[in-house]
Amino acid sequence: MVAESAYEAERAAKIARNKAMLASLGIEKPAEKPARGRPLESRKRPVEEPMQRRSSRLQEQPRPTSVDSPMRLRRKVSLQRNVSYSEVEAVVLSKIAETKIILDRHQRQRRGIYLERAKNIKPNNARTDTTYSTNEKNRRLMNDTGVDAPRRIVHEYQVSLDRGSHGLCINLGILKQCVCVVNFRRPAPNVLGPAELCGQIKPGDKLVSIDGHILYGGDDFKRRWESYRTAAKITLGFRRFLGEA
Repeated sequence: MVAESAYEAERAAKIARNKAMLASLGIEKPAEKPARGRPLESRKRPVEEPMQRRSSRLQEQPRPTSVDSPMRLRRKVSLQRNVSYSEVEAVVLSKIAETKIILDRHQRQRRGIYLERAKNIKPNNARTDTTYSTNEKNRRLMNDTGVDAPRRIVHEYQVSLDRGSHGLCINLGILKQCVCVVNFRRPAPNVLGPAELCGQIKPGDKLVSIDGHILYGGDDFKRRWESYRTAAKITLGFRRFLGEA
């Protein structure tokens, strides 16, 4: 015989105590009747794991056929939820696509505007100034001093001036993007300044260089003049128009 385990021995003892207690009280437990003539041992179910019992119970359970079944309603709700999620996702993707199209169109428009500006902008140098002038003025300047201008005979010279107590005593002006000598200034009625005293500079001469640095328009002259305005000695280069060739 197989030795009984401690659990089975304890269970048999508990059953015996319960039967003795019922017999002492005069209550007898009815004997179990076997189902369909089978012995009681055939009705015992084998011991299974919890997960196995759950899976077997789900397999044995028939699928719900009622319209109001909780499982069917739950499945219907999940399907509706999936459909709503898919619709929302489709709407969001369409909005993203529309936004990308709008952004691309805006970038193309900006790029086109920049290209148009780049085509219309002309070089801003001493001869052509498109910021503060018109095309007619630029054309006139090009005809006067540009590559289309007729050949001219000019005289270029340099003068070294010592700054006096009253400065160089010369007035310069910007005319047609060129710096020209306007007139001389005298500290006193009978006193000549350094520029007029040298005897080479005349009104109308164009200033082309300062201490060997060639000038490129009025802005360049202002920047150079700020650095040399307090120098004790300065060398100025001029150009004088003599006639057309």
